Amino acid sequence: TGDARVDGLLARMTLAEKIALLHGTREPAASDQGQAGYWAGLPRLGIPPRRLSDGPPGVLTRMPSTGMSATMGLAATFSRRDAYENGVVIGRDARALGIQVVLEPFINIDRDQSFVRAYNTFGEDPFLTGQIAAAQIRGTQDQDVMAQAKHYIAYDGGDDVVVGQQALHEIYAAAFAAAVAAGVSSIMCSYNRVNGPYACGNPDTLQTLLRGQLGFQGFVTSDWGATHDALFINDGLNLEMPGPLPGNSLPSYFDTGVAQAVKRGQVSELAITRAVGRILLQMDRFGYLAHAPGMAVQPEPVVADEQVVQKTAEEAAVLLKNAGG
Repeated sequence: TGDARVDGLLARMTLAEKIALLHGTREPAASDQGQAGYWAGLPRLGIPPRRLSDGPPGVLTRMPSTGMSATMGLAATFSRRDAYENGVVIGRDARALGIQVVLEPFINIDRDQSFVRAYNTFGEDPFLTGQIAAAQIRGTQDQDVMAQAKHYIAYDGGDDVVVGQQALHEIYAAAFAAAVAAGVSSIMCSYNRVNGPYACGNPDTLQTLLRGQLGFQGFVTSDWGATHDALFINDGLNLEMPGPLPGNSLPSYFDTGVAQAVKRGQVSELAITRAVGRILLQMDRFGYLAHAPGMAVQPEPVVADEQVVQKTAEEAAVLLKNAGG
């Protein structure tokens, strides 16, 4: 990776340890908040665990947290400043709850009114979506919490998407380009197929477009259950979620499948090392390898949060103003 700390850790890991870092697992019951996901880390080498919480908006676990303006409302402010301040609220609330990764912003394009999660988006405009997303990401990550932009790509209600290259770049990838430019730590790949392959095992969108053309340096996480083959690690997927959980009907392909693929010569240890390195590189960027992030729950800054929520709601309610006749 070129990062001395990360490369030193990778050199000390066994193959089995590297594979264990490619998927999520179950958090111990005593501390589990019912959040979306958990990554156990590697205690032997001082690599701390991480919690991943869903949204948007806000931080979704079993713990009380700030109820924020709807994402459509935030977009309706047309304000990068409001978006940044909402990102700050998300980041500091996450930090108070011991969350290291927030699975937002949701930057899919609202193209299908029947899409059941369209209300989680910033609307139908790629430029507006990208600008609001970029500002929110900066606000969140300035609180030393990772943002994860989702769902990559062309995920708008359809399961089997066929899209031309111009529309793919100018509409569906535009907001992700803005997220990458803002330094987003990670991106979640989506459930759907894109021009044939599944989005989480699609080298055209993950390798050629995301890393090659957009210059993404972070790690790619699967949506929960969007992995369908251990060989997806060759195509650009780095972290499988949720991983092998007891009683979970979602299969884990990276748990045992990657090791089997290595024995068959279908996956190289280099591909595994590269995937783990991308995860650890972001952890080091956020200081998690030098100083383990706090996992204990602390009080949220309610007074500061509510001021942002009220300001956002007021500005979301005003679209046009007739001044001076």
